Amino acid sequence: MANYVCYPVTKIEDRFVFDVVVPTGATYHAGQVVSLKTISTSITRNTTVFTGEAPTTIASDKMAIVINGGFEQLSDGRRPAGQPDFTQYTYAAGEVVTVIALDSYMRFVISKDAITEAVTGDFKKASYLYPATTSNTLVCDDTVSATAIQQLNLLAMYNFRTGGNFGGGFATSAIAMVL
Repeated sequence: MANYVCYPVTKIEDRFVFDVVVPTGATYHAGQVVSLKTISTSITRNTTVFTGEAPTTIASDKMAIVINGGFEQLSDGRRPAGQPDFTQYTYAAGEVVTVIALDSYMRFVISKDAITEAVTGDFKKASYLYPATTSNTLVCDDTVSATAIQQLNLLAMYNFRTGGNFGGGFATSAIAMVL
């Protein structure tokens, strides 16, 4: 099973924390990117929860990244019990997800499994992550994308421990900073 890890390394101000509704027919996981464009109409009298949308105009959309948090659903459909591996949580359509708006000098730990598209191949050799157009994924590449405003510079590799108190493996992750 994939291990989705995405959490901030630096302290995040409240003004960067938002909520997003997962759209119909979609499933989100930590490390995916959404565009903050419109307030959701699926919630009565809503003034704060955005609609989860894939970025369309990378150069001008305000991006946010889905982070780990709360008690979500495991990828096989079960709700966690006891000491679950939170790196396998997914968010189903209609659920509200916590996201952090990307801003300069924010640092995140992001797992390799959260990066679903690789342009140049090896995640360990990539230098940058940037949002893919019309997709919620981050793309890894060796060069800066001319079309992406919110890019993440891969600073270091990091092995994140999965599992509970009694062992488990490691998820290959990177520490990335928004340029």
